[in-house]
Amino acid sequence: MIKKMLAAIMAVFVVSALVIGAAVNGEGTFSDVKPNDWFFDDVLFAQNEGLMVGMGENEFSPHGTVTRAMLVTILWRLEGEPLVRGKIYEDADAGAYYRDAVVWASEKGIVSGYSETHFGPDDTATREQFAAIMFRYASYKKYDVSKAAELDKYSDKDKISGYAVESMKWANSYGIITGVGNDMIAPLDLVERCQAAAILRRFCGNFKVLEISENSRGGSSAEPESEDKAEENPNKPSESETLSGGGVRGTGTGASGGTQSSGTVKPEEDNGDSEKAIIKMNTVYANPGDTADVAVDITENPGILGMILSLEYDESAMKLVNVKNGDAVSGVLTLTCSKTLDSGVKFLWDGIEIRPEDIKTGNLMILTFKLSPNAVPGAKYLLTLIHENESTIDADLNGVSVELLQGCIEINK
Repeated sequence: MIKKMLAAIMAVFVVSALVIGAAVNGEGTFSDVKPNDWFFDDVLFAQNEGLMVGMGENEFSPHGTVTRAMLVTILWRLEGEPLVRGKIYEDADAGAYYRDAVVWASEKGIVSGYSETHFGPDDTATREQFAAIMFRYASYKKYDVSKAAELDKYSDKDKISGYAVESMKWANSYGIITGVGNDMIAPLDLVERCQAAAILRRFCGNFKVLEISENSRGGSSAEPESEDKAEENPNKPSESETLSGGGVRGTGTGASGGTQSSGTVKPEEDNGDSEKAIIKMNTVYANPGDTADVAVDITENPGILGMILSLEYDESAMKLVNVKNGDAVSGVLTLTCSKTLDSGVKFLWDGIEIRPEDIKTGNLMILTFKLSPNAVPGAKYLLTLIHENESTIDADLNGVSVELLQGCIEINK
């Protein structure tokens, strides 16, 4: 097991270096996906995470359509390619690349067949079908499916099928599926592969499903599969390594569109004996003028008794209007912040004592931003948390090092 893990890690390092070199040079990894394409970052993310691969030699086919088989295979990979045992449809060939994915998705109630024997793997997926399947997957994962956007601004909202109305409202509320053109949501349009990559990246950003690459035009957090293992090759089932879950590492560009580095901020040096906390700023998707809640999570809490963080953000694009203590520390630690909620605002947590049963993971705090109506569609506005060295202590007053995973607010196009 250890040898396998070491081999996988070495492979990731090698492939990451190759992907980084190509992306930084502006070449990308597919001949038909260019750095100036609106979906460049989305395709690179989907490839780097092992969720989508090429259709042929060095081609992604961004405008090709997505089939039902492709969609369930993507979600199965996102889940870590679990072993399955369950119903097999007559038209889901035992040797097909999607066979295990179809069995898994059917068993979990994420997608169903047209009948007891017919799944329709080669049928193309519409936008409303995609929304419904993502909604069911989110429900299966126990993510928040309570949000719902009003769709009155879309002139074709009445074309949404009854079964998909709730799913489309939910997907739109999170910016996972947005409009096409001026005022249409196009529920019956077929989903293109580039659109699928964008939807997946937005979904992962909202629900912290995977670690988004540290720099979407240069990072890699999973080994891309070789080209002959594309979803569309019925004779080549996927053999990618199990994907690891985790928090979001957001990408960031200012309004000018220039790339900014984001991702992990390494913890300060210690002598090897101190504990470490991991704090993750999530990435959210919103529209100009929206009010957006951004969760900051603590995933490894050694029992923090005191800590100081500060936050920097682009004040031309947004304004911090509210700060709320998170459920992981509320009732145990008191949150105090600067009176003026400008960029550079400081947050101080302190307590008197903390018991073992008080040590939790989850939300550290919730930040509410009001976005400017002039926020640039497609821009990624970086949210940068900064840790004050030697400010974090545990219940025994020992120092705790902190690793920060940064995030951003990405403006929907």
